Amino acid sequence: YTDTFDNTVPEWKIQGTLNAAGWVRTKFRDCWEHGGVYLGDEADAMPGRVQTLFNAALANTEFGFPDGMVKRHPQCYLLFAGNTTGLTRDPRYPDRHPFDFSFRNRLTYLNWEPDPGLERAWCEAALPGMGTALQTWASRVNQQAASFKIPCVLTPRNTVGLAKLLAEGWEQPEALAMQCWQGLTEEQGQKLLASVPFPTVKR
Repeated sequence: YTDTFDNTVPEWKIQGTLNAAGWVRTKFRDCWEHGGVYLGDEADAMPGRVQTLFNAALANTEFGFPDGMVKRHPQCYLLFAGNTTGLTRDPRYPDRHPFDFSFRNRLTYLNWEPDPGLERAWCEAALPGMGTALQTWASRVNQQAASFKIPCVLTPRNTVGLAKLLAEGWEQPEALAMQCWQGLTEEQGQKLLASVPFPTVKR
């Protein structure tokens, strides 16, 4: 079960509601009552009033829905994912906000790092012979960008997209501008390239 949050999500999306057509169940209700895995995605965009609902669920074995208290199924697992740690605001994600302490205190954190091997395999599938070179280059670019305080973070989405563009015949400068620099100034892009030269493309 998955819900994706933004700051407009209403409480009934979690608790359910009654309308002219009858009782509206929710994904959270189905997971809570019958078991399964529930993912609250983009949790750091969740409004505080919805966090408060989850506070009650995470701290107890029963939860109050509009039609009564319901016991938590023993195989109900609640997961939350976000782009930030929920501790402070991040300028890369301006619409995200810190978690309320009482919500964060109920979570067990898992730091989900990118998988370099999987990234290499994806790049290799898109552009044979270049998987390792592209993944290594992107990793070094991220290190240099942080050192130079340049707002550039290359994710596997960028490296795989870059590999696909190069495989389609796009020239390196255009492919980098579209998939990697994404709005950086020419000077910033050139500074990163000078520090981490782009590998020779095998086609």
